Amino acid sequence: VLSDSGDATDRIVAYELGVDDFVVAPFSSRELLLRVRAILKHKLKTDFSPTSSVVLRCGPVALFHEEHRLVASGEEAILTRTECRLLHLLMSRAGRSQHRDSLISEIWNKPTAKNSRLLDVYVYRVRKKLGAEASRLETVTGFGYRFAS
Repeated sequence: VLSDSGDATDRIVAYELGVDDFVVAPFSSRELLLRVRAILKHKLKTDFSPTSSVVLRCGPVALFHEEHRLVASGEEAILTRTECRLLHLLMSRAGRSQHRDSLISEIWNKPTAKNSRLLDVYVYRVRKKLGAEASRLETVTGFGYRFAS
């Protein structure tokens, strides 16, 4: 929040509503920029890069969709286009089980028996790239997969 009022009541209400910081005017643009960067760095738990856009974040896992890049527990991995699509689908629906046929349809646009086994191969590859966070990509027996939130 940027405000011209430094009243304690205003600050308290703002923090209760969930703001990350409260800056009272006058302030320098450099200070404001540094505060924003500090908040982003803290929230993303990864190096701040103005050209990077985090599409999804679940716990210590961050997916940089446009760059096909994954950061999990501080370790970075490059994803193929299909790996990125699969992880994006699962992370965007974190905590909800996704049926195999639904994932196959959304990734390859047509379900086939070949794609059923291919899905398992891509899940295996994504788990390897998740490293210590691989257990977040859960198998839902007889149904499909789920990304733990």
